[in-house]
Amino acid sequence: MLKKARKFDDCDLGSVSIPSTWNRKERSYAEAGQNTDALKTEDDDLEVTGMVCGGFGRTALLVGSRDHDGFCVHDGKVVVRNRGTTIVHASGVCPSSASFSPQGLLAVGNSNGEIIIIKGEVVLLTAKIHQLAVTFVKWLSSTQMVSASMDGSLTISTLNGAELQIIRSKSLAITDLPAKHRKAGSSSKKVAIVAGSHLDDDVVVATETGGLFLINISSEDLPIRTIPTRPHALIDVRLMPDQGFLQWMEHFSMLYPSIPSQLRAKNTYELAEVTLKDDRRMDKEFYETMADTKALPVFAYLEDVCQLEELRTELNKLNANIDPKGPQDTSDNLLEVVKHAGLIGNLKSNTEVEVMLSSISSLIVCVPADRAFEVVSKFCEQLTPERFGGEGWRSPAGAAARVLSNLFHGFAKIGDIQQVVFERLVVICHRARLISDVDTDIAVIDGHMKNWGTNREGRQRILRALHAALLHDERADQAAKVMLELLGTYTAADAPAAHEDARECVRTAVVDPKSFSFDHLARLDAVHHLEKADPLMHEALNLFISGTLKDYQAFVKRNPTFVSEKLRVNEDILVKKMRLLTLMSIAEKNPVIKLSELSSELCLPDDEELEEFIIEAIQVNAIAGKVNEVERTFSVASYQHRTFGREQWQGMRARLHGLIASLRTSHQNIQTVNQEILQSSA
Repeated sequence: MLKKARKFDDCDLGSVSIPSTWNRKERSYAEAGQNTDALKTEDDDLEVTGMVCGGFGRTALLVGSRDHDGFCVHDGKVVVRNRGTTIVHASGVCPSSASFSPQGLLAVGNSNGEIIIIKGEVVLLTAKIHQLAVTFVKWLSSTQMVSASMDGSLTISTLNGAELQIIRSKSLAITDLPAKHRKAGSSSKKVAIVAGSHLDDDVVVATETGGLFLINISSEDLPIRTIPTRPHALIDVRLMPDQGFLQWMEHFSMLYPSIPSQLRAKNTYELAEVTLKDDRRMDKEFYETMADTKALPVFAYLEDVCQLEELRTELNKLNANIDPKGPQDTSDNLLEVVKHAGLIGNLKSNTEVEVMLSSISSLIVCVPADRAFEVVSKFCEQLTPERFGGEGWRSPAGAAARVLSNLFHGFAKIGDIQQVVFERLVVICHRARLISDVDTDIAVIDGHMKNWGTNREGRQRILRALHAALLHDERADQAAKVMLELLGTYTAADAPAAHEDARECVRTAVVDPKSFSFDHLARLDAVHHLEKADPLMHEALNLFISGTLKDYQAFVKRNPTFVSEKLRVNEDILVKKMRLLTLMSIAEKNPVIKLSELSSELCLPDDEELEEFIIEAIQVNAIAGKVNEVERTFSVASYQHRTFGREQWQGMRARLHGLIASLRTSHQNIQTVNQEILQSSA
């Protein structure tokens, strides 16, 4: 459900397992730079900033600076090693990206926006393709390449003789970013591309504000698709063909204390993966079955017995008072450990919290299938909002959410376990205000529950938890949809037992500033039963279905504490909403409304305050029209219906028939004109 954490495997360093790719990279650096004189520079600020490999043993090291306050003034260079020969190309400025073609041509992008094509010792050409630093370049074929830049542009270029020609280009602007990644609502200002990766017909690019975009380079218009991410600064991105995942690196400072100090500077990032949700379905079912090895992040790659003993030692430091060794059976041993996992929330370091929880989760996926449900259930019971508090990813609750997400994906084909994990994940994300990172689309959730075989009680628990989390995240409109789905699980037979959910459904709907239609609620059995179980709530619903502002004011006068105690909302919000609903009711009856009449019905002075209210009603799409300042009237162009019943459906049908008749007439007229033109030309 959340982004999957990258699996750590291979070489063991302390209690944290470091990917072996780091070791291979260190060896490659050493081999490519064994002629140490080639890497020496007069500028102490310069370092090896990147490395690319090509066929037949070709390797290129980029020597420059990562930091530029303005224009690049460094004397960078490219060190190429091929079959024991080292060639140094002075680039004049810092090289920023590079790629080998299948034929061995080296394309180097630099901080001036230029792309340099090198063959052996010869520089074939230098082309100004971008305005700012080239952050990504990749050969697509022997003559064609794709590149991206800090100027926000992505280009497809072709090598034509001694020229590099741009054949297609696309620019990313602030308006392309998701809303949570930008401050301005609309701006044509370009957004910097800091990294890119290519796979088949797709290029994924990362922006400095945390945006991720998938671009289809096989299409002429280079269509862009947004990939959901958190608004954290990104520094690298990779499309991973073997597993069908997209991996990116965030400048998130997730340092684990047991990583050796000489490696910390190289890994001050968080690794994350997400399955691409597009028509190509790139995922290869990497989590197709429950892993019989550690298929989740491994933070202590030890024998299970040793890992359990270490966990017991740490838990006893938190006053768990359990046997240091525990039962011989691994499942029984882990079950006892899991029953005390709630104590981990007392740790002061969020990193330590995540390390211990992740260690437990890596053991859980090794539990035999007949014991897995018991162990996972006990583990989830311990991860409560009371024990794991805080908001955001850098909190104990955030650490618990990440581990639960990993477990969710680790048991992808075991529905009853996934359901237990998902229920707890929603509760923890509610506490941490991270529910926006969970896919809460009703259709997706419903699909999950069908796959899990969730019974009605389970569906109701999940939907209630989801509703509460969405409300806490101030997403009242989506919370209302979830509550509507929840009430749909009740029938006429059990409607009396649903009065609490029915009350919450009505309350959520009427306080949602984006909702203007409520008649569909009255048709639900559970809500209909409120007429007896809670007459005041049912009366309030009817007010919002068909009442006016004056009806509402009379209701509040009779029940002065109802709004504050039952609806739990500021009364000004409801007064404003009732004014909008009253305006919509008046518009249904009168195409032209006198402002003096509106002033009386809405209890607003007939001046600028009334006009400002009308403008706001137009902005929220409650109504559309024009104010005639001379005649002091409002002409209604369109409006939202407060109720949509048989009469409205019949009206829509009549309008559609009229539209079809008009189209037929237009078609006949066009045919007649065409025939006349043909006859006159003959």
